[in-house]
Amino acid sequence: MKTTEKKVKSELMDNMSIKKEFYKIKDKGFDFLDSDKAENAVAEFKKAWELLPSPKVHIDESYSVAAAFIETYIALEDYKKALEWADTLQKCDLERYDDGDREFNKGVALFESGNLTEAKKWFVIANEKSEGVAFEDQDPKYKKLLKSK
Repeated sequence: MKTTEKKVKSELMDNMSIKKEFYKIKDKGFDFLDSDKAENAVAEFKKAWELLPSPKVHIDESYSVAAAFIETYIALEDYKKALEWADTLQKCDLERYDDGDREFNKGVALFESGNLTEAKKWFVIANEKSEGVAFEDQDPKYKKLLKSK
């Protein structure tokens, strides 16, 4: 990572007021999502995303917001946007430990959009990287597709 990218990346972490506001907004989004108010969740996640300095994908917190968008757009059955955020997630916080979560989220978005062939490919990668952990505490339909022939 370039020095300027590191500086930008630490900017959010150094500004406690922005950091607190970011987490407050993000938590509010999850509260809305948990209350089946996905439209409201989208609005909060957009606010959280906008708080991230550019380039947003270099910021650690970008990962959790992109993943939240995927979950929210799936709840809204807006699979096109869920897939767009699944693509964005592949670029977020690339220094993050690679545990297969990126691939699992992309697989879920593909699965829910009806593209089972592509979903399975991403699930295979997620399973290999996570040694199966990515599928724990998840809807069994995803693991069922993974195990299908």
